[in-house]
Amino acid sequence: MGKHYSVGSKRLSVFVCLLFAAVCGCGTISPQPHGLPGPGLLAISGVVIDYSTKQPIGGALVFLEQVDAGGVDRPVAKTTTGADGTFQFNGLQAASYEIVANASVPSSGGAISTYATTMTLNVPVATNVGQIPLFPEYGAGFPTGVPVTIMGVVSSGSGSSTAVPVDVTLSALQGTLSTSTQGKFTIPVFTGSTERVTTAGGTAFCTNGMACVTYQLLVPGSMPSMGTYSPTGTNYSIPSQDPVEVLYVFEGKAFAPGSSTPDCAPPTQLAAPIVPLGTLVSANPSIAFTSCQ
Repeated sequence: MGKHYSVGSKRLSVFVCLLFAAVCGCGTISPQPHGLPGPGLLAISGVVIDYSTKQPIGGALVFLEQVDAGGVDRPVAKTTTGADGTFQFNGLQAASYEIVANASVPSSGGAISTYATTMTLNVPVATNVGQIPLFPEYGAGFPTGVPVTIMGVVSSGSGSSTAVPVDVTLSALQGTLSTSTQGKFTIPVFTGSTERVTTAGGTAFCTNGMACVTYQLLVPGSMPSMGTYSPTGTNYSIPSQDPVEVLYVFEGKAFAPGSSTPDCAPPTQLAAPIVPLGTLVSANPSIAFTSCQ
């Protein structure tokens, strides 16, 4: 059986195991109150805590997401937790949302503590989800404390040996161990990431007829935890503490420089699978756009 972590008074049988290697046992904490958030009826709120210490995590990154037409969960709002670990999203439409949270923050001793991503699914508005636990990144078999850094090159051209500069937004997607974007969630990336870049011609590492730029994304070195929200308690899968495959899909979207107008054909390109830890063969993290105007 998979290992899970229960938030609330009722242990649910529904949880999602995202890893090849499952582990045994379980952990629980005391029941936490659920109900309406603070100001604003159409709001979602909660508190992010460290799974081991039960202490709040200030500075955690929290995305509120909804699935798009392509089956990918995209952020509709973003925030950072306060010093007490709390967050709140206000002014929401009446719908179901996913909460995606992670953190890479200094500990009390000054060392960096990096946590795997935790996903809370099917959260309705007017909800305080209570405590959302973050688990250490265990992709290497033990917490390394620092995120993994993925580096690559983005290139763009007309397809006829003409360099065409474009703006590119980059996203890290994660979910199951499949290499498609279906069922993937957008993962918050950490400080030092270049989420938006602009290609340019004449760079030394560029092939003829292409505009290029380097990028880097800093992400947790672990597969995520996941749980489906329940007002009586949410169960979360616990990332394996053994070495496991850690898989991401990296996505680039091209736009005409200085605008929100999509460019290139197609305007979206993927690099998948990117395997920062594990034995699977990793794809080249570089992304190339052609037929750009």
